Amino acid sequence: MNREATLIVSKKPISDSNISDYVQSWQLKKNLPYQLPYCLTQKFTIKNFKLIGIKNQREITEILDFDYILYEEFQEMFISKDTKKLFVKFQNSRCLLYQFQKESNSSNRVKLEFIRNIHDFPSEFIDDQIFNDLPHFFSPNFLRYVTLDSSKTQFLIKDFDTGLVLYQIPQDLMRVESGQNLLFIIYRFIFIDDETFKIVSEDGIEKLVHIDNGFQQLGFNYIPFFNEIDEMDYKIAPYYLFQPSYFDTIYLIKQSYQNYKSLYLLEGKQKLNQIVPHMFKLENSGDSSITSFSFAHWSLIEYMKNQ
Repeated sequence: MNREATLIVSKKPISDSNISDYVQSWQLKKNLPYQLPYCLTQKFTIKNFKLIGIKNQREITEILDFDYILYEEFQEMFISKDTKKLFVKFQNSRCLLYQFQKESNSSNRVKLEFIRNIHDFPSEFIDDQIFNDLPHFFSPNFLRYVTLDSSKTQFLIKDFDTGLVLYQIPQDLMRVESGQNLLFIIYRFIFIDDETFKIVSEDGIEKLVHIDNGFQQLGFNYIPFFNEIDEMDYKIAPYYLFQPSYFDTIYLIKQSYQNYKSLYLLEGKQKLNQIVPHMFKLENSGDSSITSFSFAHWSLIEYMKNQ
């Protein structure tokens, strides 16, 4: 989901809603006369959700308005970057994919149209964590996702809507060695858009790859100080989703240099206005920005030089 948007939920439940409006018939099916369907065994309410776009400190816009189930125990919801699809993951690892359908052209009110139950969700890739960001093995618009074949030895790219295999990822990019922890591989991967992904090797060589053009390499870079910054370890968390909880000055300088090299060499962003927005990060608390004084001063010098 766009970082400039957030999903909010109503405090009060919707009293005139029926659960049958929000689940599929197969979810309510009973094999025994007095059996209670699993979806009714957990505590839930029907709530109103709104996707809100944040333009600035004073202006917000409503992007989507819809109603859906909210379970008390565990539920993760992700909206695609283009705001056309919804992915929901429940406590029992059940994963459902929906698409939004507008109720009218003059309103942001939408209803959910069920696409499919994702039986082959790669649970091996999450290590029981709760995602703060969109899963890095999903393409931004939920067109494709990465999973494994039945032997757990080959990474695949599948169509999100149908589950059909589109590609096998070449072994020279993502190879499963005997006894290797799968997380150490998938944590080095991230989709950039629906056609390209970025991956870094165990020794810090990152590549930008185009999927539909024979996995063509679009960019290349060696990350300096790879695995030398605390917390930035692909054996702990997804490398490209890393959010620092603390940094001293030397770490800030190292990470600024890493970001600069990746932007300049891998992604080809070589103009100041393409680089600067990606060099600053917020603390997890959101209270203050963190970046090296050296980069801040360098940016100021570049700005003054061009005046």
